[in-house]
Amino acid sequence: GRRTVGGVFAVAHIGDGRALRPAAVAVADNVATITPVPGAVGYQIHYYPMLTVLSTGPRERGDVIRGAADWDIEFEEV
Repeated sequence: GRRTVGGVFAVAHIGDGRALRPAAVAVADNVATITPVPGAVGYQIHYYPMLTVLSTGPRERGDVIRGAADWDIEFEEV
């Protein structure tokens, strides 16, 4: 699935493929349509996926003497 927050965006590869330009994109029924960009040799569409995950929550670590703090979190997709 695709998240509705953050939207969908596209870029056009120009010339040798190293230059990128924004490209207009519309999405309807999970089909993306890009407005052509002059000189484009390819396109990329980006979106934020919707993931369903399980987690036991973050693990926190700290060292008061060194003034260091750290944390991490692991997820398992279900």
